[in-house]
Amino acid sequence: MSALPAILAAFLAYSPVVSASAETTLVASATGGAEDQLVPPALPAERRPVRAGESSLWRLRLGLGGSTMRLGGLEHFPDASIGRTVGNWAQAFGIRSGPTERHNVDFALIESAEASFQVDPLVSVAMKFASLRSERGSLRTIAESATMRFEDTWEFSADMVLVMAGAGFNLPLAEHLRLNVGLFLGAGFATVELDHRYRSTFGTVTQVSEGTAEGTGNAFIPEFTMELEHDLSDSLSLGAGLGYRFGGVDTIESRYGTTLDPQSSAYPEFEAGWPVRNSLLAPLTADYGGLILVLFFTARG
Repeated sequence: MSALPAILAAFLAYSPVVSASAETTLVASATGGAEDQLVPPALPAERRPVRAGESSLWRLRLGLGGSTMRLGGLEHFPDASIGRTVGNWAQAFGIRSGPTERHNVDFALIESAEASFQVDPLVSVAMKFASLRSERGSLRTIAESATMRFEDTWEFSADMVLVMAGAGFNLPLAEHLRLNVGLFLGAGFATVELDHRYRSTFGTVTQVSEGTAEGTGNAFIPEFTMELEHDLSDSLSLGAGLGYRFGGVDTIESRYGTTLDPQSSAYPEFEAGWPVRNSLLAPLTADYGGLILVLFFTARG
């Protein structure tokens, strides 16, 4: 028992002094002894830098671009009337027409305004208003001889106002670059204009008759887009988008009472609210589907 204090004193003399500093920690060795190992102090967790726009909840975007147009129903609407007119020229006057000069509607101008809310760093919901204005298409058929000339001309255009809601995913590609993928669903309010002019010339005498029709219709329009957006600052960005729009109008109703083809009794007079029909009484339709390319400017707040 008398040796116990001496053993304890020797053990304490052998044991290393544990520093109060966090720089040195006593670690038990595999053999049961004690060693000094230098352990670096704990560092604060690395924080990912906040990318421009991630802290912004509201966004306002203005877009300008173009779209292809199909408009198959509208572009072929005059074909029945032209065929009948050409047949009348051949039967009544013995003259044949050349091929119809056709300028289809291939392009439309798009102007858009979009407001979106960021519900998550990667997800947003949005409302979009857009205007679609097509170029003017035309069909012209001419038949002539030494003493007479006939010319049958049709011109047409199709516009649409879009009111849409949608959601999008915003995927970071780099610190200032994002890929946005969106799907919009909404209503399209279409306006179609048709002008018909028939000119006949016998010698020096020319007669002209004209008809016009303006119709409206509604359609369900889905739209899918993919965009690249580059940040100019914390609150401004520029980008470009590529997408596709689906949908068309099955029935277009006359906006007012009119006669589209005064030369032919086969064309009924359209009263306001009546479907616009061709000489075979087939209703006028318009396909608004097409490829979309838009440049946009975004402000965040």
